[in-house]
Amino acid sequence: MKTSSPGAFVAALSIIACTAHAATFEFPEYAVAIDLPDGYTEQERRDAAGTTVVTLISGDSQAPVVTLSLIPLETGYDGREEVFEMQATSVEEVLGGRTEVSELNDFDLGHVPARWGWLESAAGATVNHVGIGAAEFDDVQVTLTVILPRAAYGQWAEPMKSAFLSVRVPGEPIAAMADVTPANRPLPAELAPPSTFEHALFTVDLPAGWSGATNATDPRAINLAGLSGPTGSVTVLCLTGLGASQKTMDNATRGSLTGSLPNIEHVSRSSLKAGNGKKINVNVFRGRTETEGRTVEIDGLTGSVKQGKCWLGFVGVSPADGGVRLSQMLGIVQSVR
Repeated sequence: MKTSSPGAFVAALSIIACTAHAATFEFPEYAVAIDLPDGYTEQERRDAAGTTVVTLISGDSQAPVVTLSLIPLETGYDGREEVFEMQATSVEEVLGGRTEVSELNDFDLGHVPARWGWLESAAGATVNHVGIGAAEFDDVQVTLTVILPRAAYGQWAEPMKSAFLSVRVPGEPIAAMADVTPANRPLPAELAPPSTFEHALFTVDLPAGWSGATNATDPRAINLAGLSGPTGSVTVLCLTGLGASQKTMDNATRGSLTGSLPNIEHVSRSSLKAGNGKKINVNVFRGRTETEGRTVEIDGLTGSVKQGKCWLGFVGVSPADGGVRLSQMLGIVQSVR
């Protein structure tokens, strides 16, 4: 007598749990259907560089936001591994750091190759569990992404995994998991070592993983350079002429930051000694923004200092992580010479 494996039994239970009370969402243009727990509705559908991104929310305020991405094969992503990694990297940029794998498996859902994983992200005392599924259909690749705070993981982990396991061609039955194989994520790329960015009008020191790009060398151009790191960025500005001063640059950098992030508030102001020996005004901001249906805490920093012909201004932004990236940005700004 042939017996079922424990894995198949668990998968079957997951499917039953998902379909007992489920809302079905169909995307006929992609020949894809998926079931979510009852109460979910489509909040938003948008196009992002050829990918359809669908945000789904529940009438239950405690239920997580679910993001579906339908990625046509012509976008260039190749297979479930690459699509999963693209989504995981995107989430890490939002949460501010590399996640740790707690579960990751490759398997087939009928004729559809798929991957499901739980990743854990810890930023200070905040722990999030990130569920990501990737399924490879004939003409489209589908990802489901959900971010659960630690307190919600016990209640919502299995329903969210079950929702992904329901992905299928419309009209076909839900397939059980088959050929389940443990998987691994690729090792993170080694960060570039600390370096010095030399512009025609200034020089700054960059921490590991950061790089710089010159936008203009004429001091009248205003936007001189962009500096970027794994999850942060600093823009370097210049003001010259009769109206230029440290005060006008302070106002300009603050306006630039609050204009792009309206939910950000001033936290502190200090005057420090820059690498060129002159006084640099530094302002720290903290706020939030909405990304992928969730609120992300943001750290902001501005700086102003006289350097040669310019009043230089710095505008830095990064996900809040207890001050680590804020300190990196401050080090960059203070090193100016």
